[in-house]
Amino acid sequence: MVLLILLVDGVSAYGFSVSPGILNMDLQVGEQQCGLVDIYAKNQIFSIGDRWAYEKSNDVSRYNLTSFDVGVNSIYDSDVFIAGNKRIKVCFSTEKEGIYHGILMISPVEKNAEIGVWVNLVVGNLKRVLNNSGVVLPITVEDIEEGSDSVERYRLDFSKVLFFEMDFMFFMSLILFFMLLKLRKIKEEQKGLF
Repeated sequence: MVLLILLVDGVSAYGFSVSPGILNMDLQVGEQQCGLVDIYAKNQIFSIGDRWAYEKSNDVSRYNLTSFDVGVNSIYDSDVFIAGNKRIKVCFSTEKEGIYHGILMISPVEKNAEIGVWVNLVVGNLKRVLNNSGVVLPITVEDIEEGSDSVERYRLDFSKVLFFEMDFMFFMSLILFFMLLKLRKIKEEQKGLF
């Protein structure tokens, strides 16, 4: 995905773009992993920074924590000069297992605009499981093997969904059966009239 921003300032236009729109990284505790971000612009200095949130959101204003606040180590050049296009390397690591949601903000120093690249870090031996309200719960491989509470809740929720689907299908089958009976009766009555 390529994001493009165009700014009109008087009679001149200014634009820049960033690709990709999302960086997803699976890493282990203490491991540093890097991704590449392409910035396309014309002779401009860009400022780069990252912000984080405890929960994933599409609302950029919710990403108001620093990497220090959430325990993420971010490594990248904070200011870069772009003349055409440039690929920058951004690296992340953390000392704690979990799922981290961030946004890498890229903005020209001399213009009032920003583009964000979503950053999702899954750190450790985690699997993604939904809880009752649809929130992603990180659980470890050990939890799955030992049958922890979060895994048991997941299994119960799955069985409820399965039974609900079966009940729904049974109900729909009954409706279809009675509609077919009614249609047959109507056709028989029409044959009897002619």
